[in-house]
Amino acid sequence: VLITGSNSGFGMLTALTLARSGHDVIATMRTLAKGEELRSIADAERLPIEIRRLDVCDPASVVEAIGDPNGLDSVVNNAGFEVMGAVEMVDDDLLSRQLDTNVLGPMRVIRAVLPTWRERGSGTIVNVSSIAGHIGSPFGGAYSASKYALEGISEALHFETSVYGIRVRLVQPGRF
Repeated sequence: VLITGSNSGFGMLTALTLARSGHDVIATMRTLAKGEELRSIADAERLPIEIRRLDVCDPASVVEAIGDPNGLDSVVNNAGFEVMGAVEMVDDDLLSRQLDTNVLGPMRVIRAVLPTWRERGSGTIVNVSSIAGHIGSPFGGAYSASKYALEGISEALHFETSVYGIRVRLVQPGRF
């Protein structure tokens, strides 16, 4: 299982939970130095976790981190961040970063594995969205826009890939 954004929060918890359940985990993050806590826990518990650098905003980084998609059964698109601010105050650069990370990032990971998985006939894509993908809140419009987009992509992808034995799942946590 390859997990993006594994240096903290849901990504780290997912990596630890899956490794403790016996899965081989590739925990990825943009900055390897931020993975020290995960590495320490994995080493102490002798968990099957490999840490790799992956920046979802860098297509070459995605391809390099994934390597051979045949070696993966699942990907968890967890990397993301939240822009807070009134819609009118979020400038184009910040909005672009929000959408690049939270929408285009998962798409890059999906495109890196999907052709191989389609040919193979199996794989699972888990996209981590948010309740913000259902309900926009004041000062959260940019983040909600990114999560609404991810939900639409996930729904379409489910229909496009299920005939090839590929499962698409969406996780929609509340505020944590």
